[in-house]
Amino acid sequence: MGKNVDNLDDVANLLSKKSEQKIILKKRNQSQRILRNKRKKREVNEDRKIMLIPILIVVLILIIKFLEALGMGGTFPDKRKVPVSASELSSASNIPEEATEPVLKEYNDDVLEKFFQEYFQAKLSADVDTLYRLSGVTNQSTEQRNKLQSQLKTQSGYIESYEDIKTYAVPGIGENEKLVFLQYKVRFRRAKTPAPAIMYCYMRVNEANAFELVENKTPEQTKFVHEYIQTHDEVKDLIQAVDSQLLEALSSDSRLAVLYDAFQTGRIYTEDQASIDSEVSLIEMDDNGPTEETSASVPETTDGGSIGESTESSATEASGGQEGGTAPSESNEGA
Repeated sequence: MGKNVDNLDDVANLLSKKSEQKIILKKRNQSQRILRNKRKKREVNEDRKIMLIPILIVVLILIIKFLEALGMGGTFPDKRKVPVSASELSSASNIPEEATEPVLKEYNDDVLEKFFQEYFQAKLSADVDTLYRLSGVTNQSTEQRNKLQSQLKTQSGYIESYEDIKTYAVPGIGENEKLVFLQYKVRFRRAKTPAPAIMYCYMRVNEANAFELVENKTPEQTKFVHEYIQTHDEVKDLIQAVDSQLLEALSSDSRLAVLYDAFQTGRIYTEDQASIDSEVSLIEMDDNGPTEETSASVPETTDGGSIGESTESSATEASGGQEGGTAPSESNEGA
């Protein structure tokens, strides 16, 4: 056996040592087996996790698509139209559009606002040169110029100011072109109540990179303007609102009604201002407005009651570039 055994005690000790070795070896084997099992389980779990990742991604994509279909997707940047100045309006792409069909919206732009402030101030001061420049007109005769200046001077004898100017615009049919609607109020010198008014004009950015009224529209531009006015409810609503405000103003202020009638009938050009002022003076004013001491009737607004019914005129006439609308500041000779 490789070792001498002297007695039974030696045999017992030897057997005891071998038994202990077997136990130690058995425990070692068990420990290794447990470690191997744990390692296998860990590897299996890691493989399962790796396989779950693409499945979770696919499920997440499906959930997002489902929520978007229900209109509950995440918020995205708001693609509103950003008003731009004439210097920025170099191409149609400068004004992002939400849809192919243009929608009339209030157009807040400092450059356009200054343009119409200059335009109305030129009317009040009978500055025909400025009106011609704003309209791109260069071929007027001396007779035409003097006629326009005389008419504007007559108008300015009655009109004190143009107030509360609001602009609405849609893209035109050409590059850097716009159809613009103006809502404003006319302050008459002898009346307490301002007269609401509306007009439209077709505009473009010229070679000098400045806004300009299109004086001589092409047949396509004219067709676009008329069709837009007749087929868009937002324009009709705006016109109707201004008409209602004008009728209310004329009904509440008899002095305004007399002046408005004088403009609409063209009497301001055929009668002396003193005679018209005398009619206005017959109407007494109190703290609440005019008293009913005159039989002056409220004029019909058919001739200028809506843009669609009014006629367009040249900037060389009394409108000074103005086109169409319920503008009590204009006579029948100018839209």
